[in-house]
Amino acid sequence: MAKISTYPTISSVSTSDMLIGTDASDNSATKNFIVGDLLNLSISNLQAYSLVTQQHTTINTNKNIDFEFGSFTNGVTLTSGNQIGFNSTGKFMIDVRVRLEHVSGGGDAQVSMWLKYPTTNVSNSRQVYTIANAHVQELSYGFVVNIASVSDTIFVQWATSNLAARLIPALATGIYPTAPSAILNVYKVG
Repeated sequence: MAKISTYPTISSVSTSDMLIGTDASDNSATKNFIVGDLLNLSISNLQAYSLVTQQHTTINTNKNIDFEFGSFTNGVTLTSGNQIGFNSTGKFMIDVRVRLEHVSGGGDAQVSMWLKYPTTNVSNSRQVYTIANAHVQELSYGFVVNIASVSDTIFVQWATSNLAARLIPALATGIYPTAPSAILNVYKVG
């Protein structure tokens, strides 16, 4: 077998191309690996969204943000519409965008979003927003979590100081598509 550096280099790599490597689970045997399979090991992501209005019935109480539709998932799961699960360990970015409406009444509203393991708030994950009376505002929330076990699950929580604040979609009209009340993107970053 010639030195690897003497083999020609291809200019256009495809996911069906193969690489040579060591299979640690088979007594360190030399084997071929498909590029697409290697990529699937490292790409974990999820996208989901909600098209319903979400509202609190009590001020300053935690509530899960629900997502009833998934666009795609690979290595990250969404169960019961709000429980994010992981098929691998590592660092994951949890990115949430909400469309918040403050219907008239009661002055400004303070809205908080944060992450919660099944029963424990994630330290330092809370972000606080203020929305003026009778306004609609798009909010973005992002936080990186370290998933140490594939049994770990995360919830996105929210609370408001004013019941006139709610997450609300904008329905499709004319040239515009629907704007969901909430969008969730999860992707592995390390």
